[in-house]
Amino acid sequence: MVALAAAVRSLFAVKHTAARFFPDEYTYASLGRSIGEGHYAIRGATAHFPAFLEPLLTAPAWALFSTTTAYHLIQVENVILMSLACVPAYLLARYLRLSRGYALVCGVYAVAIPSFLFASFTLSDPVGYPFALAAVASGVRALDRPTIRRQALFLAFAGLATFARVQYLAVPAAYVAAAALLDRRRFPRAHWLVLAPIAPAFLAVLAVGPSRVLGLYSDNPVFKLNFGVLHAVGHWFLVHLFLLTLSTGVIVVPGAVAGLVRPRGRAERAFAFMAAALAFLLILQASSYSATGIERFRGRYVFLLLPLVPIAFGLYLKRGRPHRPLVIAIAVIVALAVARLPLSGYTGPVLSDDSPFLFAVTFVQLKLGITLSSLLVAALATLGAAAAVAVALVGRGFAAAIVTVGIAVVVSAGAVANDLDTTSTLRSQLPHRLTWVDDASPGRLVTAVLTPGGAPGDLFEPLYWNRSVQRELLLGNAYSGDTWRSAPAPVTAEGRLLGAQGNLLFDVVGTTVRLADARLLARERGFALSVTRPRLSTPADRPS
Repeated sequence: MVALAAAVRSLFAVKHTAARFFPDEYTYASLGRSIGEGHYAIRGATAHFPAFLEPLLTAPAWALFSTTTAYHLIQVENVILMSLACVPAYLLARYLRLSRGYALVCGVYAVAIPSFLFASFTLSDPVGYPFALAAVASGVRALDRPTIRRQALFLAFAGLATFARVQYLAVPAAYVAAAALLDRRRFPRAHWLVLAPIAPAFLAVLAVGPSRVLGLYSDNPVFKLNFGVLHAVGHWFLVHLFLLTLSTGVIVVPGAVAGLVRPRGRAERAFAFMAAALAFLLILQASSYSATGIERFRGRYVFLLLPLVPIAFGLYLKRGRPHRPLVIAIAVIVALAVARLPLSGYTGPVLSDDSPFLFAVTFVQLKLGITLSSLLVAALATLGAAAAVAVALVGRGFAAAIVTVGIAVVVSAGAVANDLDTTSTLRSQLPHRLTWVDDASPGRLVTAVLTPGGAPGDLFEPLYWNRSVQRELLLGNAYSGDTWRSAPAPVTAEGRLLGAQGNLLFDVVGTTVRLADARLLARERGFALSVTRPRLSTPADRPS
């Protein structure tokens, strides 16, 4: 299953030929290159960035191969890592005593989800996903029987997941919450090995401060929640629940919720408590970002929950499909919500960037139009709700799980098709040689100079593909597109541009730049690369 998923997904991942998820992709690529060079920095400044597992794994590719070759090798590496997620999904289903055939369906679903699209990007999501899912699987085993070996295995996977993506601190937090619910007063003694590193780490964050421990992630809005934004957070919490339900195809979600109610046996209780706690924490974090930043569905933050849905649905089937009123009530709520909340309000070029599911919906909108596509999605979701009720009353739960896998495959295909169309359009607008700055100034340091009126986001493309661009200066009232090191570029009366080193890469879209004694090396899509002593032309340099 791992080999098949890796082979199929790799064919499409390598067709994704242009980075576009900025500034995230630039951050991880820069850190990977810097590790290959023996340091941990971005544009010459040490990076306080705790999510170092992805750069560490990709550093050999960046160090040993050309930029474009390394880019595609990392895509294949991401695909292989995400394909491994089917293993913990299968093992967790088997540990909960689901049949071997059904466990295989759970494993297939873990690699069929639309979020597999993230393997095409140089992000941390493909690295964190298999380790986080393995942490959930090993965490359920440790909660069931908290031996030293099982707790140590959980800590290892949870640590790897957290160092890949800091948001997965929610996994050990969910474990602690589940342990407290499961063992109550005796949980500190039973789970001491897991608590031993977590408690000091929590105290260290409080003593030293989140900014020094979490670096860039210290701005997480979860740390800054207040009563003023609670209403917005609550609204987006419900929106995330709604869109997560739609992204699964609806059929298995009502039964999955029922599968977490009144579980039988310690293992099932451990899974129910940990899954519920993890869902709450991840959705809370995603909702906080949506309430305080760009208002959109943050599918990147919550897609770890998707493989847990068919497993919970399997428990519901194993117990004879209990809690039918609850299942019917959830199905009715979903049907009413999809009639009142058209997906067109959550799709678009920026709104769907974090969600491959919405990316697939956007693809359908481009083909059929917004009105018809919204009607189609609403009709399919209503059919899914009706199917959930039919499973509760009649049965055929295994068939419902198979249909859910089929829905995931279809949605994944739509997300990939839209991604390839978008990437192809973007690539046509980029230089023929993405490494044109490196090619024009081999072995030379390049300083990028952003000018007033320019678009700082446009600099990410040359920054990403050209390793020689190692400094960034801001001329006049220009501003940077990211939070990493940038410096103002003072200009003397003689036109001297202080702080510039090596060749100069100017943003010439919004401002005309005249240099004294300059030699133009290359010019591409709004940027000009020159060899010069860093001096701007003054009236004294120009003939009268």
